[in-house]
Amino acid sequence: MRLAININSGGFDKASKNIAQVKDWTYRLDSKADYIDVNLGLDFCEYMDSLQLYPNLRDSLLLYLATECYCAGINYWQEKSDYKTSELFHLQALEIRKLVLGEHSAECATSLYELASLYSDNGEYTKAEEYYLKALNIREKVLGLHHPDYAESLSGLGWLYIERGNYQLAKEYNFQALDIRKKCLGDQHPDYAKSLDYIGTLFYTLGDFALAESYYLQAYEIRKRVLGENNIDYATSLNNLGVLYADMDNYSQAENFQLQALKINKKIKGEKHIDNAIPLHNLGWVYYNEFKYSEAEKCFVKALDIYRTNIGEEHPTYATLLNSLGILYSTQKNYTKAEECYKKTLEIYKRLLGEDHPYNAIPLRALGRLYQDKLEYPQAEEYYLRALNIRNNAVGTTDSYSAHTLYDLGVMYFKEDNYAKADSCFRQSLNIFKSLFLRSAGHLNEKERFEYYRGMQWMFEQMIPCFTYNYHISKPECSTLIYDNELFRKGVLLHSSETIKYSVLESGDSILIGMWNELHEKQNELNILEEREPFAVEKHLAVQEQANLLEKQITLNSATYRKHSTETQITWEGIRNELTTNQLAIEYFVVPMNDDSIIYCALLLRHESNYPVLVRLFEEKDILPLTTVATNGKFDPNSVYSYTKNGKELSKIIWNKLLPYIKQGETIYFAPSGLLHQLAIEALPFDSLHTMADMFNLVRLSSTREIAIKKSNTCYTSATLYGGIQYNLKECEKDIKNDTIDRGILFFLKESELEVKDISELMRHNNIQARVLTAQQATEESFKALNGMRENIIHVATHGFYWTDSIASSKDYFVHTISKFDSSMSIDPLNRSGLLFAGAQLAMDGVSSPMGKENGVLTAKEISLMDLRDANLVVLSACNTGMGDITGEGVFGLQRAFKQAGAQTIVMSLWSVNDKATRLLMAEFYKNLLTYHQSKHEALTIAQRRMRQHPKYSSPYYWAGFIVID
Repeated sequence: MRLAININSGGFDKASKNIAQVKDWTYRLDSKADYIDVNLGLDFCEYMDSLQLYPNLRDSLLLYLATECYCAGINYWQEKSDYKTSELFHLQALEIRKLVLGEHSAECATSLYELASLYSDNGEYTKAEEYYLKALNIREKVLGLHHPDYAESLSGLGWLYIERGNYQLAKEYNFQALDIRKKCLGDQHPDYAKSLDYIGTLFYTLGDFALAESYYLQAYEIRKRVLGENNIDYATSLNNLGVLYADMDNYSQAENFQLQALKINKKIKGEKHIDNAIPLHNLGWVYYNEFKYSEAEKCFVKALDIYRTNIGEEHPTYATLLNSLGILYSTQKNYTKAEECYKKTLEIYKRLLGEDHPYNAIPLRALGRLYQDKLEYPQAEEYYLRALNIRNNAVGTTDSYSAHTLYDLGVMYFKEDNYAKADSCFRQSLNIFKSLFLRSAGHLNEKERFEYYRGMQWMFEQMIPCFTYNYHISKPECSTLIYDNELFRKGVLLHSSETIKYSVLESGDSILIGMWNELHEKQNELNILEEREPFAVEKHLAVQEQANLLEKQITLNSATYRKHSTETQITWEGIRNELTTNQLAIEYFVVPMNDDSIIYCALLLRHESNYPVLVRLFEEKDILPLTTVATNGKFDPNSVYSYTKNGKELSKIIWNKLLPYIKQGETIYFAPSGLLHQLAIEALPFDSLHTMADMFNLVRLSSTREIAIKKSNTCYTSATLYGGIQYNLKECEKDIKNDTIDRGILFFLKESELEVKDISELMRHNNIQARVLTAQQATEESFKALNGMRENIIHVATHGFYWTDSIASSKDYFVHTISKFDSSMSIDPLNRSGLLFAGAQLAMDGVSSPMGKENGVLTAKEISLMDLRDANLVVLSACNTGMGDITGEGVFGLQRAFKQAGAQTIVMSLWSVNDKATRLLMAEFYKNLLTYHQSKHEALTIAQRRMRQHPKYSSPYYWAGFIVID
C-alpha cells in the first residue's frame, strides 16, 4: 500500500497529507483491489499517537478503519459466504471500537450483534447467544428499551431461539421486537416486516399454519410495496410462503413462489451463492410431492453442493438438506443411501444443537419410516417413539409433524395386527389433523382449503375406514372412531365455506359485508371471463389474485367464524343425544380395500347406544350390474327399481342386513356415501306392493351431523317459481306434444308452465306470496336477483343438466371454455351442471351472448356464489339435478351449489324426468306440504305413492327419481 511506504520511510508529513488515501482501504468486491492491512493501519495510528502527531485525527482514522472492517465483514459473508474472513474483520472492528470508544459503546454493541448473527448463520448457537445477549445489555443501557437497535437485538435472539427450539423465549423476544419497531419505525418499515417474518416462521415451526400465513403475508405485502420485487428480502418472503403452501399441499402456488425467489436470488447474487440453496431445496420438495423425482433430486443435490462449497457440512441447514435427499432415496427404495443420509443428519444435529433439540425428530421419524418399509418393526417403533418424545418435550404433540408421526406409527401397528396401539395413534392423529384443518380454514380461501384437505384425505378416506373395518370384528366399540371420522369429513369443505359466509353476512359489520359483496362481484367477473374471454390469461389471473386476497381478508376478519366452526366438531355422542325413541341414524361409509374391492358399511346409532353398530353391507361390484341397466343406450330406471326386475335383488343387497335393526314406521335418518348418493334407495321395493319409504320414515341427510344442528322452523310466506321458459327466443315451440318429452331435451316444456301456475294458485290459498316467471321473463338475471332476498321457497321447472367431464368436453357450450391453460385439464364439476333459463339455446349451441347480458345457462358454480340463506325449500323440477361428481366429501353438482348458497332442503332428480308426470308429482307434493302440513320428506313420499297408483305413470321412471335432502 502507498501509506506503508511513507510510514516505513518516516515521511510522516507526507503520510499525513495522504491520509485521505485511507479511503483506498474501502472494501471492494474487485479481486484486484488492495487487501485491507488492518495491522498496518493500527501501527500507523499508534506511531502517530506516540509522536503526538495529529492527536485529533488518530481516533477518527481508527474509527474509520473500524467501519471499513465492519463493512468488509458483512460483505465477505453476504457476497462471498467466506465465514473465516468475515469473522476476522468483525473481530478487528470490535477491538478497534473497544480501544477508541470503550467496550460498552453502542458501536461495540453493533459489532457484537453482527458477530452473533454470523455465528447463528453458521450454526454456532452457543457463541451466537453469548454475543446477542452482550449486545442486548449494552443497547439497553446506552440506548434504552424503546430504540430500534434494541429491537434489533431482541429480534436476533428471537430468531436464534426458533433455531434452538426454545419457542417460548422465541415468542417473547420476537413480539417485543415487533412492538418496539411498530412504535419507533411504523408498520410499513422493512424492519417491522422482518419481525413479522420471524413470527410467521415461529408459528410455522409450531405447526400453526393459519397464524404463520397471516404474518408471512403481512411481511410480503410490506416488502413488495416498500422494497420492490427485485429485492433479497422480498425473495425471502416468497420462499417462506412457498414452503408454507407446499406443506398445505398447494403445490402450484408453492412452485410459483419458489421459482420467483430463486430468480431474484440468482439475478442479485449469482448462480452459486449460498442464498440459492434454500429455495432450491424447497423447490425440490415441491417436485417431490408432485412425483417428479428426477427434478427433485437435481434440486436437492445442487442445494447440497452450494452449501458444502460455501460453508461446509458442519451446519444444521446442511443436515436438513441431507435429510431431504434421504427421503427421496427412501421413496425410490434406495434404503442404503437413505439410511446413510438420515444418520449423518442426526449426527450433525446432535453435535451442533444437542440431544434434545426438536430438529432431531426429523431424521428420527425418517428412520422410523425407513425401517417400517423394510418390515423391521422393532427398530421403526424405537425411532418413532424417540421422535415423538423429543417433539413432545419441545412443543407438545399438537402440531402437523407429530400428527404425521402418530399416523405413521399407527400404520405400523396396524400392519403388525397390534390394533389397540394403532387405535390410540389414529385417534390422536385424527384429532390433531381435525384441529389443524379447522384452524387453517379460518384463514384460507376456498381453493386453498380444498388443497389443504386433500393432503389429509388419505387418512380420512382410506386408512381410518380400512383400519376400523378390520378392528371392529374383535372390538366393536372402535366404531366410534370411524363415526367421528365420517362426521368430520362429509361436507367439511362445504361446511367451512358456509360458516364463513354466514359469519360475514350475519355479522352486522358493514365494512366486512362490503368486502363480501366486492368478492362476489370479482367471482362473477371471473365467471364472465371464463365464458367470454377464456384465453385472456393475464386478465383472469389478475382478477383471481384480487379475489383471493379479498377472501383471505374476509376470513381473517370474520370474528364469528369460530362459533360456527364448532358444528364441524360434533361427535357421535352429540348425535346420539339428539335422537329420540323410534329414531335411528345410519351413517354409510365406504372401505377402499384395493382397486378391485370397495366395501360398503353402515354405522347404526340409537339414543340408547353405547357405541355405533357397524354392519358390513356389500361390495360395490355386487350392485354395479344392477344399477347401470340401459335401454337403447339410456339409463333405464324401470329395470333398476321394479320389483319384478332388478329392484328386488338390489333392495335385498342394500337393505336386508339392516332390517333386523329397524322397525316398521320408525324414522330413519341416513347419510349416503359413494354410489348411494345417486341411488334412490328410499324407492327400492320392500315387497311387491311397497317401497322402503312406505315402511319407514326415511330422511336423507348430507351428514347425520345435521341431526345435532338446531334449525328454526320456517313459516312459508314467499316464493318464486319458474316454468314455461322460452329457451329459443327466436322461435316458439309450444305446439310440440309433451307427453313423451323429458326435461333433459331442449324443447319448450308446456307442462312446466302449467305446473308453476297450479302451484302458485295453491300457495295463494295458503297465504304465500308467489311470484311466477315464465317465457322470456324467466331469465338468468332474474334468478341471480334472488341473491340476498328472503324467499322461503324457490321452485324451478326447467331443463337441468349434468355432464361428465368427457361428455362436457364435446359440448358446443364448452368449445371456448374447456380450459384457459391446458385443454387436457378437467372442467370444474360445478360448471358441468346447472339449470337453463330464457335464451339458453344460443349458449348451448356455443354462441356467446351479447356483452352485458347473461347467457341463460345458470351453472352450479354461479349458484354457489349466491346468498340463499332464507330458502327453506328449493325444488329443482328438472332432469339430473341430483347428479354430480361423487367424492368422499359429497356430490359436486347442483346439490352442493345450493347447499353452499344456504338452502336448507333441496328436492332434486337422479335422472331425466318426464314433463307431464313431473307436473302431477309436484302438484301432489305441494298439496301435501302446504295444505296437509306434512314434512317435506313425507310430502314427497306420499306424492310418489299416489303416482304409483296412476294408470299411466305407475312405473318408477315417472316418480322414483326425485329425492329430498336436508
